[in-house]
Amino acid sequence: MNQLSVAEKRLPKSDPDIAADYFALRKAHNGNKWAFSEGRNSLNHASHCDIAWAGALATHAHTERRCTAGGLVG
Repeated sequence: MNQLSVAEKRLPKSDPDIAADYFALRKAHNGNKWAFSEGRNSLNHASHCDIAWAGALATHAHTERRCTAGGLVG
Protein backbone atom coordinates (compact mmCIF):
# COMPACT_ATOMS: atom_id res chain seq x y z
CA MET A 1 0.00 0.00 0.00
CA ASN A 2 2.92 2.31 0.64
CA GLN A 3 4.10 1.82 -2.93
CA LEU A 4 0.64 2.66 -4.25
CA SER A 5 0.45 5.87 -2.20
CA VAL A 6 3.74 7.19 -3.59
CA ALA A 7 3.14 5.90 -7.16
CA GLU A 8 5.96 3.33 -7.09
CA LYS A 9 3.45 0.66 -8.10
CA ARG A 10 0.83 1.56 -10.70
CA LEU A 11 -2.34 -0.32 -11.52
CA PRO A 12 -4.23 -0.30 -14.84
CA LYS A 13 -7.42 1.76 -14.82
CA SER A 14 -8.97 -0.66 -17.30
CA ASP A 15 -9.16 -3.45 -14.69
CA PRO A 16 -10.53 -2.17 -11.35
CA ASP A 17 -10.52 -5.72 -9.94
CA ILE A 18 -6.75 -5.45 -9.47
CA ALA A 19 -7.04 -2.33 -7.33
CA ALA A 20 -9.91 -3.89 -5.38
CA ASP A 21 -7.63 -6.85 -4.56
CA TYR A 22 -5.01 -4.52 -3.09
CA PHE A 23 -7.55 -2.54 -1.10
CA ALA A 24 -9.05 -5.75 0.31
CA LEU A 25 -5.80 -6.62 2.10
CA ARG A 26 -5.86 -6.04 5.85
CA LYS A 27 -2.91 -5.34 8.13
CA ALA A 28 -2.97 -5.93 11.90
CA HIS A 29 -0.21 -5.56 14.49
CA ASN A 30 0.23 -8.62 16.73
CA GLY A 31 2.71 -7.87 19.47
CA ASN A 32 5.98 -7.27 17.62
CA LYS A 33 5.02 -8.15 14.05
CA TRP A 34 2.51 -7.27 11.36
CA ALA A 35 -0.01 -9.86 10.18
CA PHE A 36 -1.69 -9.57 6.78
CA SER A 37 -4.98 -11.13 5.75
CA GLU A 38 -7.51 -10.67 2.98
CA GLY A 39 -10.81 -8.92 3.33
CA ARG A 40 -13.62 -8.73 0.81
CA ASN A 41 -13.02 -7.67 -2.76
CA SER A 42 -16.22 -5.81 -3.61
CA LEU A 43 -15.76 -6.34 -7.36
CA ASN A 44 -14.99 -10.06 -7.23
CA HIS A 45 -16.59 -12.03 -4.39
CA ALA A 46 -14.62 -15.16 -5.32
CA SER A 47 -11.31 -13.31 -4.89
CA HIS A 48 -8.73 -14.31 -2.31
CA CYS A 49 -6.56 -11.30 -3.19
CA ASP A 50 -4.20 -13.48 -5.25
CA ILE A 51 -3.21 -10.55 -7.47
CA ALA A 52 -2.28 -8.44 -4.44
CA TRP A 53 -0.40 -11.30 -2.75
CA ALA A 54 1.60 -11.88 -5.95
CA GLY A 55 2.43 -8.17 -6.12
CA ALA A 56 3.52 -8.13 -2.48
CA LEU A 57 5.74 -11.19 -2.98
CA ALA A 58 7.29 -9.67 -6.10
CA THR A 59 8.05 -6.47 -4.21
CA HIS A 60 9.55 -8.43 -1.32
CA ALA A 61 11.74 -10.47 -3.69
CA HIS A 62 12.87 -7.28 -5.43
CA THR A 63 13.80 -5.49 -2.19
CA GLU A 64 15.57 -8.52 -0.67
CA ARG A 65 17.68 -9.14 -3.79
CA ARG A 66 19.00 -12.42 -2.50
CA CYS A 67 18.72 -14.02 -5.90
CA THR A 68 21.62 -16.22 -6.81
CA ALA A 69 22.24 -18.13 -9.94
CA GLY A 70 24.78 -20.74 -10.64
CA GLY A 71 25.70 -23.13 -13.35
CA LEU A 72 27.91 -26.07 -14.04
CA VAL A 73 29.26 -27.10 -17.38
CA GLY A 74 30.56 -30.63 -17.48
